[in-house]
Amino acid sequence: MKWSPDYRVLCTLWENGAFAIWTVFGILLHCSHSSEQSINPMEPYGSCRVIEWGPDGYTLWVSSQKGITSPSTATDDDVELPVQNSSQLLLLNFLKSAVINNPHSGSIEHLLLQSEDKVYLYLSGNQQSTNGNNNGLSISVGCDVGWQVIQLPQLYIHNNWPIKFACIDNTGQYLAVAGQHGFVHFSLFTRKWKLFGNAGQERDIRVVGGLLWWQEFIVCGCTSTSENRDEIRLYSRLTNLDNQFSNVARLQSPIICLNIYDDTLIVFSYDLHIMLYGLERKDGKPAPTAYMAKLHEISVEPYVPHAVFVPFIGLTSLRTDSGLPQSHTSSLHDNPPQSILINVCGRLLLLQQERGGSSLVLQKPAKKNSLQSVTFLPPVMIAAWVECIWTISHQNSTNPYLSNALWLCCGLHGMKVWLPLYRKVDEPIFQSHRIMLTFGLTIYPLAVVVEEAVILGAMAEFEHFNSKTFCSITKTTQVFLNHVFQELIRKNLDFDALQIAQTCKSIPHFSHVLELLLHKVLEEEATSTQPIP
Repeated sequence: MKWSPDYRVLCTLWENGAFAIWTVFGILLHCSHSSEQSINPMEPYGSCRVIEWGPDGYTLWVSSQKGITSPSTATDDDVELPVQNSSQLLLLNFLKSAVINNPHSGSIEHLLLQSEDKVYLYLSGNQQSTNGNNNGLSISVGCDVGWQVIQLPQLYIHNNWPIKFACIDNTGQYLAVAGQHGFVHFSLFTRKWKLFGNAGQERDIRVVGGLLWWQEFIVCGCTSTSENRDEIRLYSRLTNLDNQFSNVARLQSPIICLNIYDDTLIVFSYDLHIMLYGLERKDGKPAPTAYMAKLHEISVEPYVPHAVFVPFIGLTSLRTDSGLPQSHTSSLHDNPPQSILINVCGRLLLLQQERGGSSLVLQKPAKKNSLQSVTFLPPVMIAAWVECIWTISHQNSTNPYLSNALWLCCGLHGMKVWLPLYRKVDEPIFQSHRIMLTFGLTIYPLAVVVEEAVILGAMAEFEHFNSKTFCSITKTTQVFLNHVFQELIRKNLDFDALQIAQTCKSIPHFSHVLELLLHKVLEEEATSTQPIP
């Protein structure tokens, strides 16, 4: 068994020569002896003997043996006899989801995959694409217009191979990519890259904590190699990539991961401290500038044994004691963060701010280093075996249930959704305001499109043309509303199921969801030995 260099997947090799690749919590991604997943079912891998990961887990070297046969010389039958074994060395290339190494809450509806030197982008949701390839047409999950394969400039990737981090902004029009040093960004409208003009400044930046977009600014958690210090830097895409146009905040410890919620940046560092920064945009010339103000610093040492055990951290407005908002017309700014999500070795902890305490998103402190303390309730573990997390900061007035939910991929345990429930103000306080629903997966989830109520994934398909094998990447989808309805009805939450159905009836595939639900119910009734209420 061999873990990938980033410890995201595990490759297992059996005595019979088969190998398979699994996620951290047990989802099978590839099996060499599966006719559906092998490179060519007519020409299998053979008997694999040695496996070895390449740099950053983008490649897997496989050494195997294949038996070569030749027809028998006997004239009474055509039995083939093995005459020798030949060794072969296979190189398998992999694509990574950008959210694996760079998990954040922005642009959760887009599929962004990365290879060693390319980025594969699939825009989804109600996005208006303005690049020249699709003439401004809306790209939705119901209209598969294919992937955009974006090659990094050779001037950058030659010195900074391979790709470490990649992210796309909420509009789906701007892309940022970081390699060994520095970073570059790309406009899907102009089809042009922007690089650092000063090679020394590029070599001085080593992105280690993550890369994300905030409005028209790029936020990166990095290390300055020349001064050996850890920093958070903000660069505008409207100006040249140069340190004179950047805003820098120094940290005392290396950055493990970062995330953003509206105008608040959350940073988790190696010393087990969480820092919250308020981001402020100011108009200016030649372009607007951004400033950071430190709001809070919180120690999570009692809950986290080691910093490397935390692959994700984020802010959220969700609480265990608050379900569906009473007002569905609340704006973006009426939905402030009230809790911190921390994934510790697959256990998702929710740190909830005490009611009546100081806000997590204060205004800029009047005095330097004058931070107001904030108190939290004891952490609550809301799920285990968590591999991926999707949450959104904005509320959707047309679909408040799904937009106020928390989506989790829990390996072999399937997909979980922490769904809000409608509760009247005068109802007893002991009634639960949220419920955790679980359903199975037919694809590995890479994105959640709340507007369309579907889960997106990707699959590699192999095609043969003129005795050559070609690989193509295909988007896969899975609807989930039928599972949500079924679980709610099973738990006697018919009213909430009806309310969700009312808010989702405008979805194009809603009738198909009802058909799937009916088929499932009839199938269970037909195969059950006991009456189903």
